[in-house]
Amino acid sequence: PPELLADPRRPDAPWVRRGRALHHVHSPDEGRDAWRLTLGRAAAGQHPGSSAPGAPPDARADDSAFEAARALCADASQKAVVGAVRAEAHLRAGRATLAARHLARAPPELAPFPRTALRLYLPGLGVPVPGLSGAAAEELAQSSAPLVSYLTDRLAGAAAAGNKVQAAMLGAFLTELHLGEAGGVGSAPRAGDLRGFLTANADHLDAHTTLRILASHDADAMECATYAASCGDVGAAVNAALCGDLGKNGALAALKILNEAPIDKAEPFYYRCASTLLNRSPVEATDAFLARYADGLEPTGLLPSLLNFGRVCADLRASRAA
Repeated sequence: PPELLADPRRPDAPWVRRGRALHHVHSPDEGRDAWRLTLGRAAAGQHPGSSAPGAPPDARADDSAFEAARALCADASQKAVVGAVRAEAHLRAGRATLAARHLARAPPELAPFPRTALRLYLPGLGVPVPGLSGAAAEELAQSSAPLVSYLTDRLAGAAAAGNKVQAAMLGAFLTELHLGEAGGVGSAPRAGDLRGFLTANADHLDAHTTLRILASHDADAMECATYAASCGDVGAAVNAALCGDLGKNGALAALKILNEAPIDKAEPFYYRCASTLLNRSPVEATDAFLARYADGLEPTGLLPSLLNFGRVCADLRASRAA
């Protein structure tokens, strides 16, 4: 019978002896299906680090098995298949947030956006999704984090590709989720998450659509002001700040927005809002006017508001004297 021999100097090059003949075995394409076999074992949980029967699955060991399969891939299409199978394995194990990251990287042929988004969204509405494990459905019903993670990664991809339409659509979807629409998915993220999301993605969102969504949810005016300022809409930001607080705090927020904005964008709103700013916070408004004078703020544009404020002060002194 043939005998397999190994050369200690070349462990990757075996030899086969048959009778008096010696054959050198060389297979240049040995790995053509190794990735598929390794992937099958990883998906079935039949890898060295797999958990014992009845024990909770080990996410780190599963990831290592899928990484081993990915390392054997020869091209991007094989790696995409590994990523899609990896996502489904995490979903079956109830790791929906981890699965969402891999689903976001999968090509549309393997994970179409409408189908994937609905799979992650519908459990939060109490709608059963065929093929979704009980553990994954429970996690998705309790939290919108997996869906937010998936959409955020897709938004980053759309922005990097310069797809403004897709970025605007994804941004609107994410804004709704962050606002925690009544009847929406599980637990809504905190207000700080909304502010951070709007600020970080100001360049990728459609400003008018986002502001309409914020207004439709009766969002805090300062949230609107912060977003409008970050996306460069100084007028909307100032109006939101002044309307959000009708006292001194609103005026201080508006002045902060104006003082931090470029003078060419802020100048018209200094003149337009000068009277309101002086009436609510005269000292801070005057200091701001003086500070921006060196940047080109025209005193003549502020003169009508200053004269009006002088009359208001005179009337107030007269009423007190009487």
